[in-house]
Amino acid sequence: MTAIAFETHALVRRPKASGFSEDQAEAITGAPKDGRESELASLATKANLRKTEIRLEAKPTDLSQKVAALSHRTDLGLAAGRADLKLLEQRMIVTLGTLAAAGIAILIAAIRYLPPAGH
Repeated sequence: MTAIAFETHALVRRPKASGFSEDQAEAITGAPKDGRESELASLATKANLRKTEIRLEAKPTDLSQKVAALSHRTDLGLAAGRADLKLLEQRMIVTLGTLAAAGIAILIAAIRYLPPAGH
């Protein structure tokens, strides 16, 4: 945006020279001044830009903290899952061992009660 500087008193003299009263001339020349002031009020100041910059710099830190927390929770979840799998593996080993021992016991009992061969 380009700032334009002009003298308002010189601007008031033209409408007065054309037959406007001084109040009318001042009212006419005040409109551009009001518009310019409202435009200037909407401009960002260096302080506004610095505040925004500080907020934007803080965002990656917040994000990295959230990612770190999520990573920690994921690690805890994986550790809990591994512990559950280890417990399941131990139960399966005990169950398979029990089944194998029972099968061998049944086989030994069956062999004992079979009649001898050749009689």
